[in-house]
Amino acid sequence: MRLAHLIDLAVLMHSDRDLDSERLHRRDAVMGAAMDAGQLSDTDALKKWVLNRNQPHQNTGIKTSVGEQAVRLLQIIQFGLGLSGLLLGASAMASALAFDTHTNIIPLWSILVGSQIILLGLWVLAILPTRWIFWLPGAGATQQCIRLMGRIPMRIVIQLLRWCSPSIRNQLHGLGGELQRFGSRHGVLARWVGMQLTQIFALAFNLGMVLTFLALSYGNDPTFGWRSTMLSSTQMHKIMEIIALPWSSVWPATVPSLEVVSYVKDSSKDNIQLSLDPEQRMRDLRMWASLWPFLLASLCFYGVLPRILTLMLSLVQVQRYSSPGPNHSLAIRTLLNRLRRPRVVLESNSPEKSGPAGGESRFVPACDWQPTAPLPVFQWSGVLLDSAEVADRLRSSFGVEVAFCERVGELDPRQDEVALARLEKHNPVDRVVVLVEGWESPDADYADFFHRLRQCIAAGAEIAVVLYSPKDEPRSVDPAKIRDELAGAEKIWRAFLARSGDSNLSVTTMHNAKVPRSIDR
Repeated sequence: MRLAHLIDLAVLMHSDRDLDSERLHRRDAVMGAAMDAGQLSDTDALKKWVLNRNQPHQNTGIKTSVGEQAVRLLQIIQFGLGLSGLLLGASAMASALAFDTHTNIIPLWSILVGSQIILLGLWVLAILPTRWIFWLPGAGATQQCIRLMGRIPMRIVIQLLRWCSPSIRNQLHGLGGELQRFGSRHGVLARWVGMQLTQIFALAFNLGMVLTFLALSYGNDPTFGWRSTMLSSTQMHKIMEIIALPWSSVWPATVPSLEVVSYVKDSSKDNIQLSLDPEQRMRDLRMWASLWPFLLASLCFYGVLPRILTLMLSLVQVQRYSSPGPNHSLAIRTLLNRLRRPRVVLESNSPEKSGPAGGESRFVPACDWQPTAPLPVFQWSGVLLDSAEVADRLRSSFGVEVAFCERVGELDPRQDEVALARLEKHNPVDRVVVLVEGWESPDADYADFFHRLRQCIAAGAEIAVVLYSPKDEPRSVDPAKIRDELAGAEKIWRAFLARSGDSNLSVTTMHNAKVPRSIDR
């Protein structure tokens, strides 16, 4: 799916929040039958739904959708960033090269190349998973600041689009907040789009420096040396060898020798050698220009090449998050269910009859909640309840008592291990309850935790997954819509858990709890 289609999808789904469920079912059922959504992939079905929804706007004279206008403006910004980066890179290199005297490569390399390495390190820090760096002091806060700065370009794009197209300002009212929301797929996409824009500028900046370096070097007599009262020639040569490690094996001619490094040292005016012999003067010029290949290789290997790689990675990630993934959004899965009108399987169906036979999907039953000893409970981090409230909710809903309640799913994975270690004191157990966020679709973190939990209990013990949603839904919301959303969430969780192949999993919803408004997102 193209980025324009995904933006249109977000805008259209946001506009559907105020429609009642019956109207949505009738409209999408007609569209789904017309496009034969049951035979299409998720991406194709969503794309055709977007095109059909945008058709009335085209008939009214609006030829381009919100997504197409956003992508067009984004392309203009990309061109502007590339051009400005090229000009700024050329200006920076032109101002740094002064061939009237020997150019000191220490500040030249530090400012034009060393700063690139620091910026590249910050970019890598921004894309690393948070759980990889949580043990580094201050790394998490630094990462959040960098990611926040990376979302500024997308915010600027949305604001410019509002100014350029007043007619669609209302349609973008809710989209801006969705693209800035941490943790959502749209928020991650916005962050990668912002990072892509920064890498376009950085690559153009480095290309401008390299082209200017080549042009001024071939159009003049470049003389490069180094000046330092703290470094000896041997130390400076060792530093250059370390810097040249990435390309020394493929381009050894660019690594300066100790003789060259010693010869071009210019720590005082007395070291400048003057000679009337033409051959000696030519040899001096060649020696003073011998650091030119080293600087060129540094610009290529530390400036241009890494930026090409980071730009390619950004493009791949933007393409990845521009296509809706399986079960990544409950609202999208609900839309697909309306288009395909799936058969609803009731909890009263016998799980034995729905077992995995002949390659069919395994049915995940609901928990029977027969009387048992007090149960261990693992509460996912997004469920904002204390231990006493969890015990009261489970007791009132299912008549079970809680042995202990441990919070899991935090950023620090060691907390999960501590929680699972407490389970060893209560083994053997017949059932373990996992209280999860009913308004969020399951992801790999849940699968990893269920796998570790199964390793801590017997193979025949039941893992009862309970979908919880807080009671903060306004009274104006249609109760039928809430039931549909709960049924859709439960269906997604059943499909997710069925892929694990674990025959002792169950899914149950706390029907006395209501789903928050954010489930439509």
